[in-house]
Amino acid sequence: MEALQGLAMIIEEIEKTSQQILAEGVDVLADQDEAVDVILEMHEHLESDNVLFRVREATLELLTDAQKIQDEVEAFAKGLARGETINVAACPFLAEVWYGDMYDESQASGLALLKTDLEAQLDQLTIDTVVEGAVKLLGVGEPLDPPAAETATSPAATSEAPGGVQTVFETAVADD
Repeated sequence: MEALQGLAMIIEEIEKTSQQILAEGVDVLADQDEAVDVILEMHEHLESDNVLFRVREATLELLTDAQKIQDEVEAFAKGLARGETINVAACPFLAEVWYGDMYDESQASGLALLKTDLEAQLDQLTIDTVVEGAVKLLGVGEPLDPPAAETATSPAATSEAPGGVQTVFETAVADD
């Protein structure tokens, strides 16, 4: 009985933390213009629409686990409470955790590790983290690197650079 109560507490904390992540994510999305401005200040050669898209994408990546949990937690908790085998089709994400596929720890230990990961994700859900993620998605290096620091081997220096990134060749032609 004590183990079941502990399990219920972990699931409740996981659900609560995932709700907090989603609420914080809404706030971060509301401040997306701030993230776009930071990136455009450092990488003026980028198109604002592309930067905005990548900021949204980086933010949503930070919310993915929390959304999966919200979608699955009710069915998962009910199944556990009834002593049923976890329905992998109904809760694929939480089933991965429960069966040890995600953390190499199963059941309550796996859920405890998920809880710890969610707490870290909540702490990381900031404009700075979104800027870092968007910059990586844009393939332009670190947020504080000026565009001139791009080399011929950087993603921005290739003809396959993300939209809005001027290639080294295009820069050289424009400078002539």
